Amino acid sequence: MERPTGVTVLAVLSYIGCGLLVIFAICSVVFSSFIAAIMKNNPMGGTIAAGVGVVAAVVFFCIAVIAFALGWGLWNLKNWARLVTLVITGIRLLLGTYSAIFSLLHFNILALVFIIIVLGINGLIFWYLLQPDVKQAFGTTGF
Repeated sequence: MERPTGVTVLAVLSYIGCGLLVIFAICSVVFSSFIAAIMKNNPMGGTIAAGVGVVAAVVFFCIAVIAFALGWGLWNLKNWARLVTLVITGIRLLLGTYSAIFSLLHFNILALVFIIIVLGINGLIFWYLLQPDVKQAFGTTGF
Protein backbone atom coordinates (compact mmCIF):
# COMPACT_ATOMS: atom_id res chain seq x y z
CA MET A 1 0.00 0.00 0.00
CA GLU A 2 1.12 3.53 -0.67
CA ARG A 3 2.46 5.55 2.25
CA PRO A 4 0.05 8.31 3.36
CA THR A 5 1.35 11.86 2.98
CA GLY A 6 0.98 12.61 6.69
CA VAL A 7 3.13 9.60 7.59
CA THR A 8 5.78 10.81 5.14
CA VAL A 9 5.72 14.23 6.79
CA LEU A 10 6.09 12.66 10.25
CA ALA A 11 9.00 10.50 9.07
CA VAL A 12 10.80 13.49 7.52
CA LEU A 13 10.25 15.55 10.67
CA SER A 14 11.70 12.69 12.69
CA TYR A 15 14.80 12.66 10.47
CA ILE A 16 15.14 16.45 10.84
CA GLY A 17 14.84 16.10 14.62
CA CYS A 18 17.54 13.41 14.52
CA GLY A 19 19.87 15.76 12.65
CA LEU A 20 19.22 18.60 15.09
CA LEU A 21 19.89 16.31 18.05
CA VAL A 22 23.24 15.29 16.56
CA ILE A 23 24.11 18.98 16.13
CA PHE A 24 23.10 19.63 19.76
CA ALA A 25 25.29 16.74 20.90
CA ILE A 26 28.32 18.08 19.02
CA CYS A 27 27.70 21.61 20.32
CA SER A 28 27.39 20.41 23.91
CA VAL A 29 30.80 18.73 23.72
CA VAL A 30 32.42 21.73 22.02
CA PHE A 31 30.92 24.33 24.34
CA SER A 32 31.66 22.32 27.48
CA SER A 33 35.29 21.98 26.39
CA PHE A 34 35.43 25.76 25.91
CA ILE A 35 34.02 26.28 29.39
CA ALA A 36 36.50 23.78 30.81
CA ALA A 37 39.35 25.66 29.11
CA ILE A 38 38.11 28.99 30.45
CA MET A 39 37.97 27.54 33.96
CA LYS A 40 41.63 26.46 33.96
CA ASN A 41 42.12 28.20 37.32
CA ASN A 42 39.44 25.96 38.80
CA PRO A 43 40.24 22.41 37.66
CA MET A 44 37.28 20.88 39.48
CA GLY A 45 34.81 23.26 37.81
CA GLY A 46 36.36 22.56 34.43
CA THR A 47 36.11 18.83 35.00
CA ILE A 48 32.47 19.13 36.01
CA ALA A 49 31.69 21.31 32.95
CA ALA A 50 33.37 18.81 30.62
CA GLY A 51 31.55 15.91 32.27
CA VAL A 52 28.16 17.60 31.99
CA GLY A 53 28.84 18.29 28.30
CA VAL A 54 29.75 14.68 27.62
CA VAL A 55 26.69 13.37 29.49
CA ALA A 56 24.45 15.79 27.57
CA ALA A 57 26.03 14.66 24.29
CA VAL A 58 25.40 10.99 25.11
CA VAL A 59 21.76 11.74 25.96
CA PHE A 60 21.33 13.74 22.73
CA PHE A 61 22.90 10.95 20.66
CA CYS A 62 20.66 8.29 22.29
CA ILE A 63 17.53 10.33 21.58
CA ALA A 64 18.81 10.93 18.02
CA VAL A 65 19.10 7.17 17.49
CA ILE A 66 15.51 6.73 18.69
CA ALA A 67 14.32 9.55 16.40
CA PHE A 68 16.13 7.98 13.44
CA ALA A 69 14.65 4.56 14.18
CA LEU A 70 11.14 6.04 14.42
CA GLY A 71 11.66 7.94 11.17
CA TRP A 72 12.84 4.78 9.44
CA GLY A 73 9.95 2.78 10.86
CA LEU A 74 7.36 5.35 9.81
CA TRP A 75 8.93 5.66 6.34
CA ASN A 76 8.76 1.88 5.88
CA LEU A 77 5.26 1.62 7.40
CA LYS A 78 6.29 -0.49 10.40
CA ASN A 79 3.42 -0.73 12.86
CA TRP A 80 5.80 -0.68 15.87
CA ALA A 81 6.89 2.83 14.82
CA ARG A 82 3.26 3.97 14.70
CA LEU A 83 2.62 2.51 18.15
CA VAL A 84 5.76 4.03 19.67
CA THR A 85 4.86 7.39 18.13
CA LEU A 86 1.38 7.09 19.62
CA VAL A 87 2.85 6.35 23.06
CA ILE A 88 5.32 9.25 22.87
CA THR A 89 2.61 11.60 21.63
CA GLY A 90 0.30 10.45 24.42
CA ILE A 91 2.99 11.17 26.99
CA ARG A 92 3.51 14.61 25.44
CA LEU A 93 -0.22 15.24 25.72
CA LEU A 94 -0.27 14.30 29.40
CA LEU A 95 2.81 16.36 30.25
CA GLY A 96 1.55 19.25 28.13
CA THR A 97 -1.74 19.24 30.00
CA TYR A 98 0.16 19.43 33.29
CA SER A 99 2.28 22.29 31.90
CA ALA A 100 -0.83 24.14 30.74
CA ILE A 101 -2.40 23.88 34.18
CA PHE A 102 0.87 25.04 35.78
CA SER A 103 1.10 28.02 33.40
CA LEU A 104 -2.53 28.89 34.03
CA LEU A 105 -2.06 28.80 37.79
CA HIS A 106 0.98 31.08 37.53
CA PHE A 107 -0.69 33.45 35.06
CA ASN A 108 1.98 32.87 32.42
CA ILE A 109 -0.16 33.61 29.37
CA LEU A 110 2.63 33.51 26.76
CA ALA A 111 3.75 30.06 27.91
CA LEU A 112 0.12 28.93 28.03
CA VAL A 113 -0.46 29.97 24.40
CA PHE A 114 2.69 28.12 23.30
CA ILE A 115 1.70 25.01 25.26
CA ILE A 116 -1.80 25.03 23.78
CA ILE A 117 -0.32 25.18 20.26
CA VAL A 118 2.00 22.25 21.04
CA LEU A 119 -0.89 20.32 22.60
CA GLY A 120 -2.95 20.92 19.47
CA ILE A 121 -0.19 19.62 17.21
CA ASN A 122 0.33 16.53 19.38
CA GLY A 123 -3.42 15.95 19.50
CA LEU A 124 -3.60 16.09 15.70
CA ILE A 125 -0.72 13.62 15.37
CA PHE A 126 -2.38 11.25 17.84
CA TRP A 127 -5.73 11.54 16.05
CA TYR A 128 -4.14 11.12 12.61
CA LEU A 129 -2.27 7.93 13.52
CA LEU A 130 -5.54 6.39 14.73
CA GLN A 131 -7.40 7.00 11.45
CA PRO A 132 -8.58 3.79 9.71
CA ASP A 133 -6.78 4.48 6.42
CA VAL A 134 -3.51 5.20 8.23
CA LYS A 135 -3.84 2.03 10.31
CA GLN A 136 -4.58 0.10 7.12
CA ALA A 137 -1.41 1.49 5.52
CA PHE A 138 0.55 0.08 8.46
CA GLY A 139 -1.17 -3.28 7.99
CA THR A 140 -3.32 -3.28 11.10
CA THR A 141 -6.95 -2.76 11.97
CA GLY A 142 -6.54 -2.82 15.75
CA PHE A 143 -5.14 -0.10 17.97
